[in-house]
Amino acid sequence: MQKQEIYDQILRRNQAWVAQALSLDPAYFQKMGADQAPFILYFGCSDSRIPIHSLTGTAVGDIFIHRNVANQFRPDDPSAYATLEYALTVLKIRQVVVCGHESCGGIQGAIQDTTLPHVSRWIAPIVALRKENAGMLDALGSLSEKQTCLAKLNIHQQIDTIRKSDIYQSLSDAEKPQLHGWFFEITTGKLTVID
Repeated sequence: MQKQEIYDQILRRNQAWVAQALSLDPAYFQKMGADQAPFILYFGCSDSRIPIHSLTGTAVGDIFIHRNVANQFRPDDPSAYATLEYALTVLKIRQVVVCGHESCGGIQGAIQDTTLPHVSRWIAPIVALRKENAGMLDALGSLSEKQTCLAKLNIHQQIDTIRKSDIYQSLSDAEKPQLHGWFFEITTGKLTVID
């Protein structure tokens, strides 16, 4: 199938989805447009193989989502900070998840020193994390094991960065959300909680 055909097919699928949603509930889009009340803020990777609503069994509107390469929450990223601020202060979300995954291209780039300049700049904190944990990572056998370990270390680092953010710190203890780490195994479809 040609790329243009795939693009056109996506637009036709949208029309079919609208028709199906309206056949089940004629007010579906009016209800969706009225307000949002998600219960989870999700920081995840941009990887196209992670269908967050499908793998969690949630509906549209349940999860407030921010995605970027290698699921980072960085102090120099105004988009992530705006997402956190809006989610915690306006939407009053009290569950925040950072989700990494196996076979992450950003993690692989951090291990193998990518030459892509923009990606390289973006994943620099993960490269630094790799260097800080070189002994542990070098002791692992395969590249896959190293990637999984670094991905999990990155999840911990992002949670720590969220915890230290001025937005999180400005909240009262009662308002502070619980912070969770998840690891998604693409090859099994399973989510694992990272303590």
